[in-house]
Amino acid sequence: MPRAMTAGYLAAIQSAALRPALFVEANFTSGPIYAWSGVGSITWAGHTWTGLGSLGNVSMIEEGAHPRHPGFLMLNSSTRYDDRRYNKGDRMIADFGACYEGYYGDITRMAIFGEPTDEQKKDHRMACDVIQLCFEAMQPGTPIAELSRIANRELVRRGYQSVDSPKRIGHGIGMARAEPPSLNEVEKEVHRPGMILAVEPKVRSDKSAVHLEEDVLITERGPEFLTSGREELRVFE
Repeated sequence: MPRAMTAGYLAAIQSAALRPALFVEANFTSGPIYAWSGVGSITWAGHTWTGLGSLGNVSMIEEGAHPRHPGFLMLNSSTRYDDRRYNKGDRMIADFGACYEGYYGDITRMAIFGEPTDEQKKDHRMACDVIQLCFEAMQPGTPIAELSRIANRELVRRGYQSVDSPKRIGHGIGMARAEPPSLNEVEKEVHRPGMILAVEPKVRSDKSAVHLEEDVLITERGPEFLTSGREELRVFE
């Protein structure tokens, strides 16, 4: 045992009650906003931190995820949580998911600090529309590769960049948060009942790159969304 680690400290960090937390400071001209990844407001380091778990209807542990392995969270495709600050007009892409009884979820949502611009609303709407088009094509027995073709046709038609294979617009999900098959144009697999696929087509232009993500179950009758909420573009005032 390291000299600085007491028996009480070691017991505490091994406890199932230990809950990892992320703290974010968003800097506006009117002043900073302090938020954390849990539920409710807490006071720490001289500030009151608002729980994003409450604002975003997300609280992995409160909903049953294991306290020691609740899931994952990436902000703007990064797990680097340092002293970077958000400013008014910035968009935040949150990719996250809980692990429940050994099985993962994986969704992505978008939020804007301050009033969204027309371009940000347009990008968000586009991501929603492409996911819906892919969902409608996820029928049992149909090629998974067709999803990438459908997404790319719509992206190009509306002035966005295509997602060139072997880059993918999604992946399988289950006991790992990313597993086969890959949702790209070279995938040989077909949709099979029992599959769960995370659909996340990237929406890219010369000025921006955003995406949303939903989990879809393939059933004998067709696709079924396991997640919801992509239609709401969240705003932090």
